[in-house]
Amino acid sequence: MAYDMRQLLEVARMYHVEKLSQQEISDQLGLSRAKVSRVLSEAEEQGIIQVTIVDPAHDTAELARRLIEHFGLKDAAVADTVGLSGNMAFSQLGKTAAEYLVRLLNPQDILGVAWGRTTLEIARQMPEWPVREMTVASLVGCPYENALDEDIFEVARMLARKLQANLHILYTPVIVSNREAMDVYLSDKHTAEAMRQIDVCNIAISCIGNFWRKGRLYRSGYVTPEKFKELERKGAVGCICARFYDREGNSVDEDLDARSIAISFDALRDKTWSIGVVIGLEKIDAIMGALKGGLVNVLITESNTAKALLERSTGKSSKRFLLRQAAPTNS
Repeated sequence: MAYDMRQLLEVARMYHVEKLSQQEISDQLGLSRAKVSRVLSEAEEQGIIQVTIVDPAHDTAELARRLIEHFGLKDAAVADTVGLSGNMAFSQLGKTAAEYLVRLLNPQDILGVAWGRTTLEIARQMPEWPVREMTVASLVGCPYENALDEDIFEVARMLARKLQANLHILYTPVIVSNREAMDVYLSDKHTAEAMRQIDVCNIAISCIGNFWRKGRLYRSGYVTPEKFKELERKGAVGCICARFYDREGNSVDEDLDARSIAISFDALRDKTWSIGVVIGLEKIDAIMGALKGGLVNVLITESNTAKALLERSTGKSSKRFLLRQAAPTNS
């Protein structure tokens, strides 16, 4: 039996978009409930109603595959944050990154980790997972004068405790005033050993931060307003391990780099696993720069950020529609 196109669309919208029951549609349109059911079946047969079943695990796996392929990554993982926002999405990213580390870590690995809100969430989500003869090392000095108040080293401590690993921490400022001060700090045997662990670690995990005035280095005074403006003029878009870079992933300030007690960009590029963990559409420029510069070879992010990255890079949208509007014909 043929139905009027407008009736097909109206019933389809009421049921699938407005979420009305078949009885409610029957009452509003003066149709029998059996007819409403037949109209919906006809709309589906004509392709007006199209049902798409999205398996979140498959969807995130496909996003990860596309990230690897498009950006030439060694690996990628995408957290399913559909329907989540704020702290819930952030927690899901931390869980995904922690699960990735559990699969990756092997005996005698040396895991270098940077401080940051994201890596702290990873440490919190990490299960108790002893790994034989493993070492955890901090990749960056402390961004505050009083490290105990800020407890900035909790990331490395928590991971070492859960992994039952040896621990090496950089108990130094992240940026010193001059190269003479740098020599003094590096002459300390404990600092020298911590720096050696950075050199030999085979896994490095860090946050990808954007370039903004709310950044930790700005808030702590290491980057003054004048230095911020200078970095801005030089094209800074992101920050990894307390070092700033431009859209191509190149360092923007040699002097600041020379005074930073942290893993270098060259060292990050040489790591077997250089893992960047990030969430946030406002960080797209920073992520793109890190990927172009080869600062990370593994990207762990969440579904919205992954889609935005691919859309920015390819210019293609990944939107999905479950109900299409029938186009008028010129017959």
